[in-house]
Amino acid sequence: MEKAKAQKNFNLFKVDLQKLLDLSKQAAEILMKVKETRTPYEALIDNFEPKMTATQITATFNQLQEGLKKLISRIQVNPKKPDTMILCQPVSTEIQHNITKLLTQTLGYDTSSSEARGRVDETEHPFSTGYYDDVRITTHYYLNNYASSIFSVLHETGHALYEQNQNPKWKYQPVGSTCSYGVHESQSRFYENMIGRSEEFWTYFMPKLKEVLQAFPTLN
Repeated sequence: MEKAKAQKNFNLFKVDLQKLLDLSKQAAEILMKVKETRTPYEALIDNFEPKMTATQITATFNQLQEGLKKLISRIQVNPKKPDTMILCQPVSTEIQHNITKLLTQTLGYDTSSSEARGRVDETEHPFSTGYYDDVRITTHYYLNNYASSIFSVLHETGHALYEQNQNPKWKYQPVGSTCSYGVHESQSRFYENMIGRSEEFWTYFMPKLKEVLQAFPTLN
């Protein structure tokens, strides 16, 4: 995938992706019988959000689409445009790594102390893995888009903290697993969008970010 992405050549990845798709279809056919769902698609949905149906998902997203289209239209015609100069600076991987450490410290995701139960590594596409006392996240650093990593770290930290804050008494029990992927994603989106895009967060975090980016006089 990394090579295909770098070369913008889907054919390098197509064969492997087709294998994964075929296997998913086979699994869906088997699971449909086990879970007694109406369609193979709903059998796969049930893996992520138990008892959820395609009809419910369609209704939910149709409602969201209607509201979002109106909101986007209002934003597009609004004459007030924010100054995005701070997002247009090339930032080295080393500095972005320092921003990541600052973010995780701010959010309470410990990756550096002797009691640390987490860590952050680099990957092609961000993800989180692990649970309870060993939860790890990844991010990807773009030289000309350092904000991408900021929000991926916010997102994955939400996943990590959800895992780390489960009751340790429930470990290795069915009740000790995550409620659903929908709930899991709600926690990551809460950190990324509700906290990470709030005025309150940036009022606090912007001075710290500028300290890390002090090599850029246009940001001071």
